[in-house]
Amino acid sequence: MNDKLSKLVTEFFEILDVVEESDSGREFHPVYISCCRVLTSKRLGEIFSEMKDIIGYKKRDKNDFKSRY
Repeated sequence: MNDKLSKLVTEFFEILDVVEESDSGREFHPVYISCCRVLTSKRLGEIFSEMKDIIGYKKRDKNDFKSRY
């Protein structure tokens, strides 16, 4: 895979994996992709998982994202 594309896909997943905490202490993902079609949502999850495997993506600790985004 192209190195630039790999970096962009990694950054894409880093943004999607950001976890923040509300004032009440509840954790949430402020960035998400939604779909009202159940089968499409399931397939998107499978595609994202396969993309992560291809680029060797490892989810970082949630605290790593606080300063970047």
